[in-house]
Amino acid sequence: MKKNKAYLITGGLGEVGNLFCQYLSKTYQSTLIILARTPLNEHLTKKIRELEDLGGKIIYESVDITNLVALNATVTKIREKTGQINGVIHMARKVQDNLMQLKTPNEFMDVIASKVTGLVNMDAVTKNDPLDFFISFSSVAAYGLKGGADYAYANAFINSFSSWRKRQVQKNQRQGRTHAIMWGQWEVDRYSNRARDELIKEMGGGLLTIPDAIEGMTAIDPGDTVFGLLAVSKDREEGNQFLKNLHLSIKKSDVLLKFEELLNGYKNKTISRKQVIATLLNMHLKVKNLENNEVQLMFELSNFLTEPSSVKTEEINVAINKHYESSHANGNGAFNVDELKSALSDILKINKTLIDDNKSFQDYGLDSIAAMRFSVELSRRLHMEVQPKWFIEYPSINQLLQRIKEVI
Repeated sequence: MKKNKAYLITGGLGEVGNLFCQYLSKTYQSTLIILARTPLNEHLTKKIRELEDLGGKIIYESVDITNLVALNATVTKIREKTGQINGVIHMARKVQDNLMQLKTPNEFMDVIASKVTGLVNMDAVTKNDPLDFFISFSSVAAYGLKGGADYAYANAFINSFSSWRKRQVQKNQRQGRTHAIMWGQWEVDRYSNRARDELIKEMGGGLLTIPDAIEGMTAIDPGDTVFGLLAVSKDREEGNQFLKNLHLSIKKSDVLLKFEELLNGYKNKTISRKQVIATLLNMHLKVKNLENNEVQLMFELSNFLTEPSSVKTEEINVAINKHYESSHANGNGAFNVDELKSALSDILKINKTLIDDNKSFQDYGLDSIAAMRFSVELSRRLHMEVQPKWFIEYPSINQLLQRIKEVI
């Protein structure tokens, strides 16, 4: 970013957006063209004056960014005022958490409108502008968010769209560095609450501040289109556990790194085929909890390393399962209905004798926060990963127990 440049911003007066605008006004004396649907009012006027007091020039335009015709007319008018637009920061968002089966189509579309349609339109109306950058605010929710399937989809779209736009830049059909920044939980966020923030800290995470964000943004490599930034505990073990709870591919990375190590060792003839197979069969991996493509990769590697007549995929599968079961024989084999009820009782603070084996978890008030805690607690007791999505797919004690038995 450079001093005295004009930047087009969506979502610029929300909690996070306003703090970013404060930074841009104070540091770069930027001209900030803030686009928002809300007509200018006394509250917004006060925020604008505060930004101007910091050194920035603020142009506020009330427009629906999902309306391409209206947006194009507004941006055309802006060019006449500023001469040119030097960058785009797309921060607009809406959150309306609820389980997918309880959302209406209109609610779903309402959530994704500003992020998805708004993004496409912002790109369309600035495609011929000599931009220095086009930055979109995404979220780690793109990896999945219980109760926020629409929000997760919208952020995943932003990530993919940014990669597409970068290719357009390479074809000289757009200008400006293109980045999607996946943020973790912010310290200021009207869509969050104290209970969620405390849970994140309890699980080894942290809350992002603007100084964190600025430091992270300055570290972005021009070649990195999609860039993630979230706060974790300063304690390394707690931080790693937090990332595992978020399912951010740590387990997958460990698996693939081990495979690569084995493959390179075999190719370099530093380890034998028998040693590779022995290692595969004794790796302390929860094979049945891996993604399907990871399991397939493991078997493909096994087949590559073995002669067709020596060890078959099916035999490796059986051997791994036997190893997995024996390694957990004293851990979770005896897990039963009573222990599931006990764990749920501890999380929801209800008498476990009141929990019906066949009644839906939702009926007991298992919301997204409680589901995360329930997942962590069961994972701790079972010595295996229990995914929050199971509580939707297997929404009662009996159904969940059957799923756990299948996995063990």
